[in-house]
Amino acid sequence: MSKKILFFVPENQTWIQKNFQNRLLPEIAKDIQIHSYERIDKLRVIEPSACIFTGLGVITELERELSNNLWDQLENHGFPIRLMNHPKNTLNRHALHKELFRLNINDFRSFYLHEIPNTNLNYPIFIREADKHTGSLSELIFSEFELEKQLQNLKKSGYELNSLLIVEYIRTADQNNVFKKYSAFKIGDTIIPRYLTLSHNWVAKENAESPADKTLYDDDHIKEEFDYITANPHKDELFNIFKIAGIDYGRIDYGFKDGKLQVWEINTLPTFGPSPKKKGPNPEELQLRKQKRGPSKSYFYSQLNSAMNQLIRVESAKPVVLKLEPKLLTQLKKERFRKQVAGFSLKAGAMLPRISHVQKLRSYIRRRLIETGKV
Repeated sequence: MSKKILFFVPENQTWIQKNFQNRLLPEIAKDIQIHSYERIDKLRVIEPSACIFTGLGVITELERELSNNLWDQLENHGFPIRLMNHPKNTLNRHALHKELFRLNINDFRSFYLHEIPNTNLNYPIFIREADKHTGSLSELIFSEFELEKQLQNLKKSGYELNSLLIVEYIRTADQNNVFKKYSAFKIGDTIIPRYLTLSHNWVAKENAESPADKTLYDDDHIKEEFDYITANPHKDELFNIFKIAGIDYGRIDYGFKDGKLQVWEINTLPTFGPSPKKKGPNPEELQLRKQKRGPSKSYFYSQLNSAMNQLIRVESAKPVVLKLEPKLLTQLKKERFRKQVAGFSLKAGAMLPRISHVQKLRSYIRRRLIETGKV
């Protein structure tokens, strides 16, 4: 029996979707297939009820072109297949910021470096990678001089300056200096609140181990999160924002400034738990926090399973014999080989002695290989 929901995922991030699959009910998980963009040429016949394209910010242009080719073929197949997250038409982080500012939804802007000369920046600002989910690469920056200094340091560390984004900062802390990051999923036609993350730091990250944040998850805040997840108070606004972004599967992160919703980003490949390579000790404080938030988590997963079940039709579409463009498939094989070479180089670099100046060189080489080889 064929799988009914087909996820396309960057090969080095398949663990994310496997974590997701492992958290679903078995009767739903069995109908999910995960396939990497890098090996899309291995697909011959599929008969899904839904195809979901994820990780669109980090795939190569060739993978995007092939995915678009696949989308067109499935769309014109003549049978009802739910297609989610168009490979070319979904808005990336910068494009979404730009559109939401134009529509007066967001009160901040982001810019590529080449856009700055014609722009009056509203300081403070910070720097982040345009397409990756690595968070801020800088502290808050308050002047053009500080910005130039930070950019030069990042360049020396191996970052491509044209891959960076300058983001205007707006303070969203409440009267108690608590930053609240709301996170919600869209799966098909359903909005599902996920987290209410709290921090005294303007970079609020789920499961962060900040000593200053230990007291934040008191009974009142635990109830606030549960009420957010069960009441789904921002559903209508979020539906509209996902529609603007052209995204049907993903997680939105947002906050509020003076009562007005501000969108940080939408991730089309949201994580569920850590990478297998990064699993380590679970501090007692985090364990206690997770225990206290258990009812919220249980409610979320009940809604998640329900939304995924709606995507699984009783009958899948009739089989589709894929006929992707031969020229693109040939290019994909060459690109896959280049990635493998870059991957071997990264592994070799990891074996270099852990000496201070060698580590800096290794970090520089690693970033350059990732940028050029997309590993």
